[in-house]
Amino acid sequence: MEWFKSWFDSPYYHLLYKDRDDTEAHKFIDQLAQFLAPETTAKFLDLACGKGRHSVYLNQKGYDVVGNLFQDGINSTKIDSIIQYKTVIL
Repeated sequence: MEWFKSWFDSPYYHLLYKDRDDTEAHKFIDQLAQFLAPETTAKFLDLACGKGRHSVYLNQKGYDVVGNLFQDGINSTKIDSIIQYKTVIL
């Protein structure tokens, strides 16, 4: 069960997610928010948030977000963005 510690820096991760970026995450979150129609006071829990693309965008939209991170291999620039937007990583 320790596979997740190296998954985000593996060649397979980068191959699988090569076309995934902030634009794709924003489109997904916009569609999800339109479908769910959450209240402005809604709180989100992003389990296994990976590099935080969805959590950061949800927080930019004004929601309280907690992203649960299971690996150490996260890009420090993304961490800075998450801290700036006050998204909490456990």
